[in-house]
Amino acid sequence: MSGHHSYSPRVAERGFTIIELLVALSIVLLLTSVLAGAARPAREAFERVPAELDLQQRARTAIDAVSQPLRSSIATEVAPDGQSIAVTLPVPFGGQGIVAVDQATAADALELSPVSCPNLNDVCGFSVGTIARVTDPVGHSDLLTIGALSTAPRSVTPGQGLSQSYPAGSTIMAVDRYTFRLAPQADGSFSLVRQTAAGAIQPIADFVSGLTFVAGSGSVEISIRVHPADEPTVPSQTFRAVVATRNAS
Repeated sequence: MSGHHSYSPRVAERGFTIIELLVALSIVLLLTSVLAGAARPAREAFERVPAELDLQQRARTAIDAVSQPLRSSIATEVAPDGQSIAVTLPVPFGGQGIVAVDQATAADALELSPVSCPNLNDVCGFSVGTIARVTDPVGHSDLLTIGALSTAPRSVTPGQGLSQSYPAGSTIMAVDRYTFRLAPQADGSFSLVRQTAAGAIQPIADFVSGLTFVAGSGSVEISIRVHPADEPTVPSQTFRAVVATRNAS
């Protein structure tokens, strides 16, 4: 009698148990929380980048605006508190001359020699209202505003009395004079500004919270602190530069 083999349907594979599902769900939630925690600092760092770049750009603009005239200056004067600096620059193709005779008093006219006089018709290139610097042979100097001119004799009269009378051989030249300092703004912040000798104020950089100048031997150290305008998570930063002032006295 031949045997007969019978085949039963394959038993279906069993599914996950409740415990396995809970373990898997816990792992997913843990990974999600880890990823969410890592994403927040990354997002904050990404949002800080534009503000940090803005800080660096404003600081670079401010330092460049001060450094360029400092390099060309013939005189610098740091305020006693170190928070501002006056820079004196020669005027290209401006008036210049040599004092021909001793000045009688500190309020008298300075008679100029034809030597080194660039324009005889305009009294060596000077005009009324010109800012000038007169320096004696030993290095003492005064800033003055030209108050009057005379072609005969060739002379310039200071608009105000000088600190001393100047002897023959002293030099006089037209100059620009700028003062770099912080100026308060309507919103309570401060801006770095450049003030001309005539009093005009030219803004350079906004949101500057600190400015310090330290004069050295042939150099000036600039320290400027800037803070972000709209991003409270970005801290203020201080930037420094040392500028050579080889021509300054």
